[in-house]
Amino acid sequence: MTDGAVKPAAPLAPLRARNTASRLVQYILLQIVIAVLCILVLRLPLPQPPEQLEATRFSVSDRGANRDVTLPAFVPSRVSMEEPAIFTGHFAWSTRETGRAWSVYLPRFTNGVVVLINGVEILDSRRDPAANRSDRATPEIALIPASLLRDGDNEVTVQLFVWGPIPGFLNKVYAGADETLRPYYEWRTMLFITLPLMFSAWQGILAVILTAMWAMRRGEAAYGALAAAMALGAMQAFLPTSIDQP
Repeated sequence: MTDGAVKPAAPLAPLRARNTASRLVQYILLQIVIAVLCILVLRLPLPQPPEQLEATRFSVSDRGANRDVTLPAFVPSRVSMEEPAIFTGHFAWSTRETGRAWSVYLPRFTNGVVVLINGVEILDSRRDPAANRSDRATPEIALIPASLLRDGDNEVTVQLFVWGPIPGFLNKVYAGADETLRPYYEWRTMLFITLPLMFSAWQGILAVILTAMWAMRRGEAAYGALAAAMALGAMQAFLPTSIDQP
């Protein structure tokens, strides 16, 4: 009986090896497909407002140097927030637009911005620490008081504050009817603010579930490691970063 039990079991070892190799190949192919899909999705352009709403004729004043610039643009990193790069552009407004709310829309910037219309401040992103995180492409939009708009040429000034080792960045600036710009702002907010927070919340839920599983099966160290990884991922989204601090 002993010899008979051993002999049929011998062919199982090569079969297990083949099954393991097949699963490994399938897993690698799946990861390749996922990577390709991610690359294709990231290459898709995001919706942009109409070109006629883009503020133009920008110049930048940075550390005493003045030059014309085409947005988007970068500025060198610095250690002090006392020397912002100042971008100045222009947009047109007509008295025919009286009665319609107008806004200025910034799709992306790093790290903080102050926006002025005809010399009057209407937005300061530094009041919202979450808006200045370099790990988020936070958009900003602000209504322009009707009293600041004048017929013809109007000036928009963006003071770009940079701190940390990352260079400053300012994307294109748009000025137009709020009903036109608001959907683009809400779309980017959903993609870069709402969805990451949802994913982080899901990570937190998975961390709790995996912790409970690990508590019931202490011998499975993988559950504890996965729970710790999920908890760290969730904390990253909700804890303030060093640049959020005053």
